This record gives sequence, structure tokens and C-alpha cells, in this order.
Amino acid sequence: MIDNDHLKREIDNTDDTDEVCQEIDVVTCQLPDNSELYRVQYPARKVDPYHTAGLKVRYKKNVKMLEMKMLADRHSASYDRDKAENLASISQGHRGTVGSSIAPILDEETYCGQSYPNNAPLHYAVGFFKNGRLHLCPLKGTFEMHRSLAYMNNQGKSKNSDEGAVKVEVEAESEGAPSPLRVRFARPETEWQKKRREASSLHRSKVIEKDPWLDLNVYTEEAKESCEKRDSFIGPVIDESEVTCDAPDTEQLISEAIVGEKLAALDLTKSDQLISLRRIRHLPLREQVKALLLKAKMISTTKAREYISPLISRAEFIEDAQKCSHLVCGIWVLSSELIYKKETQAPLIAARDIALCLMNADLPVRRDVLHNAFGISITDLDDVFSTFAVQISVGGEKKWVLKVEPDTEFGKSKNELEVLVKERRYWHKRWEEIHKFDLADSEKASIIKGRQRTPRQRNGPRPARRSASGTKAVVID
Repeated sequence: MIDNDHLKREIDNTDDTDEVCQEIDVVTCQLPDNSELYRVQYPARKVDPYHTAGLKVRYKKNVKMLEMKMLADRHSASYDRDKAENLASISQGHRGTVGSSIAPILDEETYCGQSYPNNAPLHYAVGFFKNGRLHLCPLKGTFEMHRSLAYMNNQGKSKNSDEGAVKVEVEAESEGAPSPLRVRFARPETEWQKKRREASSLHRSKVIEKDPWLDLNVYTEEAKESCEKRDSFIGPVIDESEVTCDAPDTEQLISEAIVGEKLAALDLTKSDQLISLRRIRHLPLREQVKALLLKAKMISTTKAREYISPLISRAEFIEDAQKCSHLVCGIWVLSSELIYKKETQAPLIAARDIALCLMNADLPVRRDVLHNAFGISITDLDDVFSTFAVQISVGGEKKWVLKVEPDTEFGKSKNELEVLVKERRYWHKRWEEIHKFDLADSEKASIIKGRQRTPRQRNGPRPARRSASGTKAVVID
């Protein structure tokens, strides 16, 4: 039976005897651009691959395949000359005299390895000490090198190629008239079939063959190039005692990040590219009101003052808001022309303005009426209404109301009352414009419809017509 208390005491005593000799800072290195660090594993060999003469390395970047060719150790006890001659003859497509002085010898070994993508966390890293610090460089993958047997594919290749050429010539002579061509139509490949094809070994082999080989240079650990590469991993060492850190101004950082270079690329006509509401006050004063209305699409005067700079007065806000929006029940609503800018979207602009006119007059808005008047689908009308209204249920009946509650405080001063009257006149004028346009369009459609007649047969008899007296007149050609 194991005594847990006794086991804990032994573990504690063991930890006490193992004293900490030194504490070392650990630094995580960042690889330079266009650089990758891999681990290369070899099978057990008696020769160091990096110190052998004639080392050749090739690399396929897209499929992550590495190939290394190095000379075999002929002086090793495991080296068999007869087998080397046999393999050399196989790789060259013919068989020589084994054991003779003129027979070729396979004295080159080829190793291949491939690094496969892995979504698992990092497993390996390279570490080295410098200036009393441990520098760790993460590895991107591992190449497990294996002895390549590609030379076996050449066995009998020349013989098979000769037999194939003779067979083609015989078939060409035996054929008489050319056979008719048959066209076959293949069905389009589905997404499931595409994934299955890409996961097949045949597809992977084709991708590997298409990827070109890149010749690489090999440097030893003591080489100058290796030292320079390691120094680039570490970077300059900064003395922490000499570093002075001053806290920057928050307003200045925001101004440099938003109002600086990004302001030139900021398109105020696209609401998806705008900054958040809380950062609008850091824009120039002349752009804040327009950016706010483009972002919010509708907002009250009191609420808008919370997002803009306090340097903008209420009167200045109202003056700038009239340039890109209109009042509806005391709420500033973005102009339809700033939402729908294409010429083909003119019916959407008219339908949106009619709905805003009805809401400003406290009249009900119905989608079927706008659908019949402008020929707009219900789905498009829902998108139009979503910019300013929401549907609620009152007493079992559904109705459209503004997203923002009406502002009853607006219009109490004399200047605001003048603005309110001006906006109401605008909506009356806008109603008349759309109504006249709709009537003119309806009259034009009725005239075109009245002019349409049934086409007459070209060579057939003309239809009978009645005279002014009511008698029937027949015209004979």
C-alpha cells in the first residue's frame, strides 16, 4: 500500500535539493520577411551530410519538397560494390558486367522529404544562447528525409518505349479509313467531386510534377552566411536601462491614426468604410456632420451633439445637416439621393420620399400602395423601409413607424421653427413633384397602349368597315 503523505514528503525533499543556479531571459525571435525555418531529419548514417563533398540540394516551394544528393561512403564496411553496380545499371536502363572495371557504380545517394501542413500548435523551436539570453526561433515544419528509389522507375523504360513505338507503327499501318469522332459531354463537376479529386493521390502527384525545382545553396554552421542569418533572427539588442518611455497623448494618437493618412482614403459616401460613431469627433469639423448622418442614416439633434465635437454649435449642426438630410417628425433623415445613386434606382428614391412624406404628415404607409404605384417588389420595399422605419403591431394591426422616436423638443426656438417650416414646405413640394411624375408616366403608358393595334395580314382580305351612315361597306382588292 502506497503512503501518499510519505510520497509527497519525498517529492518536496527532492525539489529542495535541486537549487536554481541561474535565471536566463528568453526571447522569441521573429523571422525576417521571405524566410522559413525547418527541421531536417535524416536516417542513421556514418557520414555528416553537411561536410561531404558534392552536396546538391533542390527545393519545391509550393509543395514543400526537399531533395538532397550526396556521395556514398565507399570506405564504409556496409558498402557493397556489386549492389552499387547493379543499381547503377538499373538506373541507366541497361545492365553492364558486374564486377568489371568499366561497369558504372552508383556512388550517389538521394534523399527526399516533404513538409506537410499541420494545424496543430507549434511543436519545435530552435534555441541558442547569446549575450546571456536564450533566443527561440519557431520552426514552420519538419522534413523527414528518406532514401529515394526513383531510379527504380527507369528499369525497363527504354525497352517498353521501343515496344510502344513499334506497336504504334503497326496499328497505324493496319488502320484503314479514319473512324468517326464521337463527342461526349461531361457533366459539370460538383463541389464534393472537386474536393474528392483534390484529395486523391493522382492529383497530388500532378501538382508535385508541375512545381519547378529550385536549386539551393548549403552553408555550414561556421559559414559567414549562417552567422549573418542568425544575427538577423535576433536583431539589435536594446539596453532596457537606456530606454525612456513617455506616454503619448491619446488625442494625438487618434488624430494621427485616423485623420492622418487614412483620411485621404476615407470615402464618406460608403457607410461600410466609415469609422465608428465615437471617433467621428476626431474628423475635421467640416466633415463631422456629414459623416455622422451617413453612418447613422437618421438621428435627432440632441443625440447627434453627443458624437460631434463640442466646438460645433447647435445652429452650425442644423446648417450642415440641411445639406445632406431632411427633417421628419423632428428627426434628421439622410437624403435618398445619397443612398441610391444609380439612375435605375429612381423609383426607389421616389418610393422612399413618398413614405417619408406620409410619415411626416402622420399618415399610414402601406407597401402594396407603393408596389402598385411604382412597380417595386415587396423585397425592395422592405430594404427601402429598413433605412428609416420599423414595423410594429398595434391592436393586432401592423404599421410602419420611425426607428427613432420623434423629437418634440425641436422647433421651440425661432430659428428652429423657421427650419421646421422650411422642411415641411420641402416635403409638400416633393409630394407634388412625385405625383406629377406619376400622372405623366401613367398618361404616357395609356397613350402607348391605345396606339397598339392588331397587325393585319399582308396578303389577306381587308376587314369590313362601316360607313358614316351605319351601312356596311366591303372593300375588294
